[in-house]
Amino acid sequence: MSSREQHFLKINLVVLLLILALIAGVDRAELPSSLLFYPPATPPTPIAGLLTHSFQLLCCLPPIVCLFSYALLSRKASFNNSRHFFLVSGIITGLFAINEIFRIHIILLYFNIPKFLTISVYALAILIYGLAFWRRIIQTYYQILIIALALLTLAIAIDFLQINNQGFASLSEGIPKLLSAVNLASYFWDVSFQEISAQIKSK
Repeated sequence: MSSREQHFLKINLVVLLLILALIAGVDRAELPSSLLFYPPATPPTPIAGLLTHSFQLLCCLPPIVCLFSYALLSRKASFNNSRHFFLVSGIITGLFAINEIFRIHIILLYFNIPKFLTISVYALAILIYGLAFWRRIIQTYYQILIIALALLTLAIAIDFLQINNQGFASLSEGIPKLLSAVNLASYFWDVSFQEISAQIKSK
């Protein structure tokens, strides 16, 4: 068995062990383990949740692009100045994607952890990220990142307003949130593309 085959085998074994650990934890809580593979709700119409799912898919793009760029370029000596930027960017955007897909801020409500506290922790993490990498960020088209964060802030603010008109509330929150994901994905795609292109040209 080659080293690459062993590597893929190890990945599968780790994932399998995690699945078994989750099943054991659920069984210990005296809940049916089938809940772990509970299917998503069947939409009442084919277009139901279309833009919500598009938003979630877009949220997955930045961490994938950043972590792939980090893995691809981390061995290059000239890449050392940016490696931490891509790694931390991948982690931060990955946590955001996990939150939006698994609805962590909603699940935490079951444990009496208010949504405002969860969002404040995320906001603090973004602030620390910005302060740590502002020199690297200003070398990029950071205006796109600012637009993305501004749109996300607007969407969160609208959510906290708890508008009674459900249709209007959904659109007024959903549209800036989706545009935020578009801009965030575009920003990190551009940053990664520019970094990889620069490394290729330097050869």
